[in-house]
Amino acid sequence: SDTSRPCRTHFYTYYFRFEVDNTAPTDSLKAGGSTISSGSYTNKQVVYSATDKNSVRYYVQSPGASSYGVCYESSLIIDANASNNGWWYMYALDSLDNKVSEKKIYMDVTPPSGALYGGSSSVLSGGYTNASYVKYVASDAHSGVYQCYVSTPGSGTFTSYTSGTQLTAEGTYSFYCVDRAGNAT
Repeated sequence: SDTSRPCRTHFYTYYFRFEVDNTAPTDSLKAGGSTISSGSYTNKQVVYSATDKNSVRYYVQSPGASSYGVCYESSLIIDANASNNGWWYMYALDSLDNKVSEKKIYMDVTPPSGALYGGSSSVLSGGYTNASYVKYVASDAHSGVYQCYVSTPGSGTFTSYTSGTQLTAEGTYSFYCVDRAGNAT
């Protein structure tokens, strides 16, 4: 070893810049322009959006899908049409993987249906019967029947009605039902 040459020592200085962010994005869920809560039923277009100081991406699972898809748009829009009926699940994630809690909505644009009975025989709307009672039986294949209403003979106003209840007064009846998403027969 040659001791006559001194060893050169090099010193390097490194500067690092990093960001600490443990805050999830702030999200918003709206149907028809009005804020709704997770778990709501709707028959209006849904807009899910989130804001964060970092970029945001959306994850969405549509009805019948087995996994989430990703969306990089400025918001997630679910159109109000029959092909979108069912439960939708969504959440937002920022570029540092901070996640908001999952939201869910039930899209239903299909109105409930019902059948009017005169006794045990089905009667068409506007029909006549001489049966001892009439009843209206409502059903909804999507969000479910929320409330039924009846206008009884001589009343002219609608009051709450339990689907399938037999009514015996003579006269003209009118019925309608509303599902959980607000669609009416």
